[in-house]
Amino acid sequence: MLSSAQEEIKKKIKDFFNGDQVNIVYLSGETGSGKTFLVDNYLKEIDNYEDWKTYYIEGKSGDVSAYSTIIQSESVNSPKTEVTGRGLSLGFRILEIFNIGLSSTSRIKEIFDSKIDFFITTLRKTTESNILIIADSFEFWDESSKTLIMAIINHKKILDHKKVKLLIIANEDDSSKVMNLNSRTLFNSVKNLRLSLPNSDEIEEIIKLLGYNLVLTNEEIETIMSLSGANIDFIRIVIEALYTDGILEINKDGSDLNLNSILEHRLKIFGSREADAKDVLKASSIIDGEFNTNEIRFLCSENNDVDNLLHESYTHLFLKKGRKFAFSNSKIRDFFYEKVTGTQARFHFQYSKYLQKNKPENYFSRALHLSLADDEGLETKEIFGLLALAYCRNMDISADEGHQVRINVMLNHYINNNDKSDFLKTDFDHLSRACEYYLSQNYKESYQKLNQISTSHSLLFRSEVLRMKLLVSLMLDLDTPRIERDTQALCAVLDDIGQEEAEQWAQCNFALFSTYTNKLGQFERGKQIVDKLQSFIRKQNNRPFFEYLGRVLDRKSFLFDSAEISIAPMRDSVVYFKATGDYLQYYFALCNYGGILIVLNQFEEASAQIEAALRLIEEHDYIKFPSIEKNYNNLFLAKFLSVFRGGESVTKQILDESIMNFKAKIHYVPTEKDAVMLINLANLYLINRNYQDYDSTINILKHKILANTVDSFYEYHLTNLELAKNILQCNWRDAENILGDSKDNLPNFHTKNEDKLKNRLVALDTLIKNKLILEPAELDQWVYENSNPKDESSSFHCRLFLFSDLQFSSL
Repeated sequence: MLSSAQEEIKKKIKDFFNGDQVNIVYLSGETGSGKTFLVDNYLKEIDNYEDWKTYYIEGKSGDVSAYSTIIQSESVNSPKTEVTGRGLSLGFRILEIFNIGLSSTSRIKEIFDSKIDFFITTLRKTTESNILIIADSFEFWDESSKTLIMAIINHKKILDHKKVKLLIIANEDDSSKVMNLNSRTLFNSVKNLRLSLPNSDEIEEIIKLLGYNLVLTNEEIETIMSLSGANIDFIRIVIEALYTDGILEINKDGSDLNLNSILEHRLKIFGSREADAKDVLKASSIIDGEFNTNEIRFLCSENNDVDNLLHESYTHLFLKKGRKFAFSNSKIRDFFYEKVTGTQARFHFQYSKYLQKNKPENYFSRALHLSLADDEGLETKEIFGLLALAYCRNMDISADEGHQVRINVMLNHYINNNDKSDFLKTDFDHLSRACEYYLSQNYKESYQKLNQISTSHSLLFRSEVLRMKLLVSLMLDLDTPRIERDTQALCAVLDDIGQEEAEQWAQCNFALFSTYTNKLGQFERGKQIVDKLQSFIRKQNNRPFFEYLGRVLDRKSFLFDSAEISIAPMRDSVVYFKATGDYLQYYFALCNYGGILIVLNQFEEASAQIEAALRLIEEHDYIKFPSIEKNYNNLFLAKFLSVFRGGESVTKQILDESIMNFKAKIHYVPTEKDAVMLINLANLYLINRNYQDYDSTINILKHKILANTVDSFYEYHLTNLELAKNILQCNWRDAENILGDSKDNLPNFHTKNEDKLKNRLVALDTLIKNKLILEPAELDQWVYENSNPKDESSSFHCRLFLFSDLQFSSL
């Protein structure tokens, strides 16, 4: 039941949303005015409506990271909550994951980050045509979550033109201060409502609604009003104190009676454990927002009764409880935090250690608590490093410019209040500019800024700078010596970081794995890192970030296992990323899976997977998908090989069309995709016996695309192209010499395929000795049949013409 004032507000909300003119209702009111209680009642009613779907998401004090409001939403993660009884769920569990740092160039430019795209998918899939989103405590929402919700309201096509209504609940009366709206359309569609604190005439009504059957005098009502401040959150505590605890009888000495004295007296309900209960609640008060029993056990390690004391504190109204605990009201939290005076620094330091051990990726909170513990300024470098990493991670995943500014402001505030401000400010400026250049794909400027950063920082910060340098170096060009130097520099600090910094350790190892396997051709070293990473991931008890990282490794299985072995985990990664709605990683997985299917001679299925990746690009135009040409390379290759190696005759029209397709997607810059597409194009010219264009293509490859590259993979393909050309032109002596050189120069990438490559060399040796003259397709098939093929991938690797698929191995 609601009070008469609440009923009146609820009726207005219903009338607004039942019409078509209002999309947003902004409900304001002071803390404790009963806004959330009203909404609970409204939700129970609307849950019975046909063709309506309702979602409840509450902001928490301390939400900073991009999308943390939605990620940490109790109704998202827990279908039932004891504190509200809403019983609402989004129908899925949001993975608490962060970008692994290798796909920053793919961040969302227009609306929001792909990590949250599965939320949109879930809303799209609802059968109901009316969607109501309750945005409670909106002033505490992080900026990216706000942007997401506003995008849903403002861009009707996102949800296939479903009718979306938004009920925003906040303490601030001025909606423009909370909503940050820029659109006149949105302003005009917002209706503002305010729920005031109850007056003395309404208090007795509310007391009855809370379940108390009391006959009160006017004086008693005024006492309750005075002590509770008419705050509904406190009315119950005051009633309990006055009529259950008997505080009026105890307070006969006439001392001032206020909320603090009521709370102090209420602690006596714990009896002999009062001191322990105080310690537990004081420790809890240093955490801004929700907390769980594990966190408080860590802070109160000498107390063996933490679980019971927390549950009893909930029973006695100090705490509320859902998936986690939280103080019933901010004033109650303040009451206990003031009691921590003298030991605050110790508790904050302990909590920073808890976060390092259990939530190492939460760099911002770690920095916050360490700074609150650092009274003497001894942890300046460590705190700056943590804040800088928080900034870098949020630059990776944040879709909202305002959110990045917020992190920037916080970091600058710390810098400006530090006696080393000039030194820190200069290096943070270099770092932020490097990030901005990187995200805008200006890799040269980004690399230069990273080189200007001092090495006189914490180990954590230095490792992040070196990791970023390596990532930028990989994207800059194919300069192998520079990439090797940057790789060695990161390796040098990795052992010192250790697994205590689990997230950063995994990030750095992941970057090294991609570098060794994809850029440097050191596959044995890459395999060692993978084994170490996978062993580490298995010990993390399905912690979301590491589960996610494991699936990305599955997507890259082709780098360290044969096609026959890697096909299963790569298929699993497609299923996983599709199920989680992570469309960026799903896109990568589809491309990689399509590539491995080409290697396994499954051209029709390969084309289907690649076309699915291309459809993603069309369907999700708010995501900037990278390196689309990789998919086109694989698609053109699958379609051509399905004819060339499928028993059909290759007409001039098919060859010309394939050549035209490849040429249209090549940009002639020193990148992996251009190098591979030019290799495939050169093979097509040979098959077409167009030696003039072949020679021109080889010249571009050697002197422009691969000029500074030392990579056995490319050397292998270039050598084979020359070998195929000489066989086609019947230059048998040159062909024999080239083949002789090839026997001792098998590419590191193909170590896993060494036996079949050696069989291929035997077949080629026989072909050259017999001076076999056939059509290109017949020569290609002859090499395969005489290479003693034992598995499906032999059909790809044991040929005269060696084509190459493209997969996402760096990202």
